[in-house]
Amino acid sequence: MGLPVSRYSIGQDNIFHYTHQPGTSNSYQIVFNAACQVKEVGVID
Repeated sequence: MGLPVSRYSIGQDNIFHYTHQPGTSNSYQIVFNAACQVKEVGVID
């Protein structure tokens, strides 16, 4: 996936934001909990 465009924290969650892949208009967001486990994956239109 490469490096995230941005990374920030809300509470104990770490959120990584990735830009769209070539040929699509979606961005992606991955939320990790305090134990570094994936908590949520979202597509941002």
